[in-house]
Amino acid sequence: MNSDHITGGEIALQVNIRITLDDRRICIATADELHLVNVKDIVHCEGKKNYTTVYLKDKAKLVTSKTLAYFEELLTGYDFCRVHQSSLVNMAFVKSFRKTGGGCVVLLDDTQIPVSTRKKDEFIKRLKAC
Repeated sequence: MNSDHITGGEIALQVNIRITLDDRRICIATADELHLVNVKDIVHCEGKKNYTTVYLKDKAKLVTSKTLAYFEELLTGYDFCRVHQSSLVNMAFVKSFRKTGGGCVVLLDDTQIPVSTRKKDEFIKRLKAC
């Protein structure tokens, strides 16, 4: 079989995989509730010690007792980028990269998140690939 030929079944499988990834939900436990959140609705995550604040596109904030490293691993494969020791951003919500002042990510809602020197090259590479 020619590797350039894609059958109807293979297309359907690819579409189903894509839908599954786009509609993936995760459970985020806060102090008083369990929240089911679509991954595509997560704008960014901010870690502080053993807690993470998850910022959603509807402006909601969820504070959970999971580390940022936990979310970085959980969201692997969903186009999130660790830009700082305390920040993980969804590349779909990045508006620009401001080079001045050491560098920061500007999100669609104009939130500015600093980019660490160690993470800058990887972030710029990912930004150019979008």
